[in-house]
Amino acid sequence: MNNELRVMLVSQSSSALNMLEQELKEDTSLRTTRNLLNEDDFYPKVSDVLTVDVMVVALTDKWSEMLAVFAENNNTSNRVATVVVGPGDDPEIIKSALRAGAADYLSVPDDSSSLANAIRKAANAKSSTTDVASNLTLFVTPKGGAGSSTLVVNFAHILAEREASTVLSMDLDFQYGNLPLFYNEKPSTRLANVLINGDAIDSVVLNACMGNKGNKPSVMATYSDQVISPWDLNPQQIGDLFSLLAEQYSHILVDLPRSIDPLTFYALERANKICVIVQQTLSDMRIANQYIRLLLDQGIASDSICIIINRYEKRNTIRIQDYTLAFQGFEILVIPNDYKRVNYAADNTIAVVERWKSAQISKTLIEMSNHLWPTDTEPKKSFLFSGNSSGKAA
Repeated sequence: MNNELRVMLVSQSSSALNMLEQELKEDTSLRTTRNLLNEDDFYPKVSDVLTVDVMVVALTDKWSEMLAVFAENNNTSNRVATVVVGPGDDPEIIKSALRAGAADYLSVPDDSSSLANAIRKAANAKSSTTDVASNLTLFVTPKGGAGSSTLVVNFAHILAEREASTVLSMDLDFQYGNLPLFYNEKPSTRLANVLINGDAIDSVVLNACMGNKGNKPSVMATYSDQVISPWDLNPQQIGDLFSLLAEQYSHILVDLPRSIDPLTFYALERANKICVIVQQTLSDMRIANQYIRLLLDQGIASDSICIIINRYEKRNTIRIQDYTLAFQGFEILVIPNDYKRVNYAADNTIAVVERWKSAQISKTLIEMSNHLWPTDTEPKKSFLFSGNSSGKAA
């Protein structure tokens, strides 16, 4: 989400990695990391793959096994942009590399610019094939219990009614995700079980995981009654999932767990907006600050992050001004407290904005939706509170 390209150098040879590092050391626009595989491994860990823009693979005498594994992992539209470096006089190796999904194949570079140019070319080509028009918005409560699920339900309802567009709400907490409960939906298939079984992700599978209520937003059942670790998921499945969702839905609203793992990081990197939900407590403020620092350290752009103070009470000793000081440079949005209506809506599987359209909380949510997802006909409301433009957590 910034101009710096993250490049992972991969090989089973330490000397080959040294050579690649030497070739790229003068290029400050590339942030390189090295990944030395052992002799029995032919592909990096999932958690490593999902955090880079381009992989540069230096082949060894086990090139056939390595390229076969890369072909398995790079056979979808979400494949990682890959540049392969190897001997330049063997057409069989070159053809195998291209069949494995390599964007380019280079012999051992003669000059420092050839490899860097190939990396940028591969990144640009990948970007042009994966950009989608879908809006991906994440809602996360670093401390938990601040009402992110309620906000996802209500914002999804507002967007579906406002634009008559395809809207999806989903929960990426595979163990305790409860969004389908808000919709009183019980799809026959859960996404988590599909991922556990290693099944391919396609439109048929996604439809089986969906619940619909007339013209209301779709909701995806993701949670599982089994123990599932996001670190064990196949990156190919994750990529296929988000690519298909982007093709089918104009707005995707995600209730995100506070843990940062390969699945959530994939979503964080691609989100148009990340809404950090807090309540008026000192512990909420401190944990949100820590969470945002972690996002910034991982390269997430500060201008994609906003703070939403939910259940705001004017009489609370912690005021908006305290948040503007703690989160300088970030948008701070406020939703008034209306516990009675919100609790009733959750118990009866309805949206607050559907049942009480004239209530202050509904008016605020509608105005906020116009701010977060402005249209040509709706002016952007200026009801937010901002600190300075430094874009840094305190």
